[in-house]
Amino acid sequence: MKYNERKEMVYRFIEDYYTKNGIPPTIREIGKGVGLSSPGTVKLHIDNLVFEGRLVASEGKKRSLMPAKYNFSRQVPIVGRVAAGTPVFAEENYSGVVPFYSKDKFYGEDELFALYIKGESMKNAGILDGDLVVVKKSAVARDGEIVIALIDDDATCKRFFRYGDKIILRPENPSFTDIVVDKAVILGKVVSVIRYY
Repeated sequence: MKYNERKEMVYRFIEDYYTKNGIPPTIREIGKGVGLSSPGTVKLHIDNLVFEGRLVASEGKKRSLMPAKYNFSRQVPIVGRVAAGTPVFAEENYSGVVPFYSKDKFYGEDELFALYIKGESMKNAGILDGDLVVVKKSAVARDGEIVIALIDDDATCKRFFRYGDKIILRPENPSFTDIVVDKAVILGKVVSVIRYY
């Protein structure tokens, strides 16, 4: 069998294994799957696939290979702080980036931003004081989605509902009451919560 044919077998095995199991195979599993007994030969094919940009590999991990088309990891800019309580001014200060991985969804380069949460009004939705939320930019939302909304110059994180000509921004904590307004600017929808201990 020619070198390029074997390399394609290695790639297809990794892709199929990742699709079926949700995790990458080990070098040993790849070798067994394509009939190569030498880990060095498997590694040579992998290195070439990484060089070609078809595979992504992380250093120092046993299961580190991923077809590049499934690599949804990226750095999301942290742009400030927002209230999950009484609305407060959203300080839009770039303060670095947070690594974010989405297993099954690709977001465009400028679609996401992250904010620190201040307050406890969304605790029953699993969003706590000090958490980082990753937000997909969007000017519209459907009922029940968790949004970052701007009311005048104040921003808040709440569940969005529309009743007639009113907008209801609902907390997920019975200690807080709904915010009912005629209009609000939706900055985006929360897609993930990141918490550090």
